[in-house]
Amino acid sequence: IGNAYVQEENREFGVKHLQRAKDLGHEDPKIHRMLGYLYRDLGQDDNAVDAFKNYLARADTDKMAASTKKEVINQIERLGGSL
Repeated sequence: IGNAYVQEENREFGVKHLQRAKDLGHEDPKIHRMLGYLYRDLGQDDNAVDAFKNYLARADTDKMAASTKKEVINQIERLGGSL
C-alpha cells in the first residue's frame, strides 16, 4: 500500500503506511529504502539518513545489487550523513 502512495506522489500517506508495516513486524529491507526516499522528498533529511542506514543494516549484502547499495550510500552522503 505504501508503494502505491509513492507512485501517486502522496508521500505523507506512503510514510504512514510503510511505518505501519514496519511497526507490524514486516522486516523487508525495501520498506526502509522506500522510507528513505520518501523522507528525502519530504525534506526530512535526518529521517531519510536513518532509514537508508536501516536498509543497509538489514539487507543481505550478498544478494543486494551493487548498484542499489551504491545508490543508497550516495543518498546518505548527499543528505549529509555518514556510514
